Amino acid sequence: MPEVMFAGPDGRLEGRYHHSKEQGAPLALILHPHPLHGGTMNNRIAYAMYQCFQKLGFSVMRFNFRGVGRSQGRYDGGIGEISDAAAALDWMQAVNPNAGGLWISGYSFGAFEHAIVTLTPFWVFSLSTSLRTATSGTSSSVSPCSISPPQGQGARKPKS
Repeated sequence: MPEVMFAGPDGRLEGRYHHSKEQGAPLALILHPHPLHGGTMNNRIAYAMYQCFQKLGFSVMRFNFRGVGRSQGRYDGGIGEISDAAAALDWMQAVNPNAGGLWISGYSFGAFEHAIVTLTPFWVFSLSTSLRTATSGTSSSVSPCSISPPQGQGARKPKS
């Protein structure tokens, strides 16, 4: 389980990455509990999830959010941590351009961040879809969402 350091929006982020031997294997990203309450990528539940995905043949990463372990930066109230997760996903997708899917798993605070990261691309896609349908004269229903997509490095654009 090699250690990796990758660029995050607020400095370098520390992670552990297992690359599957299977070509086109799916990806799994593990998000740890709350950084201000002792949460790290080495949390026993986060580590167990990592091992489970590894045994299932996934390429899998767990990493420390900003300010935890050897990751640079400081805790940002959950907002910057969303961008940290997006940067981790960007890194994994760059290393695995032909991945057969993506799973995100988190525990406690990590589960909350997982929900936000998962909904963000949908929110961006929904917004662009509603703009297209508004200009084409067709109707579409998009629920309002108070989530802002990550900004800056690590932010992702929806694929068309």
